[in-house]
Amino acid sequence: MFVELKDITIFVLLLPLANTYITYKVSECILGKQTISLSSSRSYSSAGILMVSEEGFQTLPDCNITLIAPFDHRIVISFRKINLRKENGECLDYLKIWTSKYSPIMKCGNYKYSKEQLSFQSSGNTLSMVYHTDKKFSFGEIGFSLTFTACFYRGYSSTCKNSNNFQCDNLCCIYDGLKCDGHNNCGDSSDESPSGNSYCKVLTAGEVAGIALGAIVAVIIVFATVVICRRKRRTTLSYIRTPTVCTAPPPYTSTSSSYPYNSNVYPYDYTNHQMPPSYEAMGYAVHSSNGGISNPMYSVNSTDPTKLTT
Repeated sequence: MFVELKDITIFVLLLPLANTYITYKVSECILGKQTISLSSSRSYSSAGILMVSEEGFQTLPDCNITLIAPFDHRIVISFRKINLRKENGECLDYLKIWTSKYSPIMKCGNYKYSKEQLSFQSSGNTLSMVYHTDKKFSFGEIGFSLTFTACFYRGYSSTCKNSNNFQCDNLCCIYDGLKCDGHNNCGDSSDESPSGNSYCKVLTAGEVAGIALGAIVAVIIVFATVVICRRKRRTTLSYIRTPTVCTAPPPYTSTSSSYPYNSNVYPYDYTNHQMPPSYEAMGYAVHSSNGGISNPMYSVNSTDPTKLTT
């Protein structure tokens, strides 16, 4: 079995995408509404990213966004970037967040949170937001970017009930695969801490360089292996001979040179279908019709075989 180079290339390119988040864009808001359902805290689909698209799109005055988690979960949102117009202390573009049914939280301005320090947690399994802009067309601007996560609220329980959950310091339980990935899924950054339960080790510059070098060497080895296998396959195919066609021997004929006549071995050439000689010619005695022996070596009229003709 030979592996094609294009298959190896696709596999290598997809490796970094195995655990990426699903990204939802506000440009997908249809008729002013966008609903996103989250799974339980047992898989990667319990988290995602919500952002205003970097591509140009026709904006709506308001987009009502609703996040829904399973009934025994809560929702955590952590902002990575906010770029909402604000002039003279007034929010021209803004995002309203309802963590409960009471008064919302309004965000606008220009902020960047490399570690997603700004976060909010819902009081139930739903969280509502309204994105407002008075611009008719948005192009090349990121209004906001945030990470949302469904977390199981363990309450007074000392541990999470699922073995594949990570226990946050704020009584939340998230999917274990979300820790140490650069996103504040817990809301208190306990899933990104270099110590504690997460133990997210911070790599030094030398370690990062070593990992990068190792990845490059691995790709080169894979590429070289594929090239060698392909060349070996071509060489093997070039040595395959065309099967020999077996032909029947020529039919036997009396004049065939395959059976040469040798007078020293065969006194008579039977290959030419000659009749065998008579007994008289061979010198043997033969009884004649008159009771005598007809043989050139004896007298013609003699009946005594002891009397030879001289």
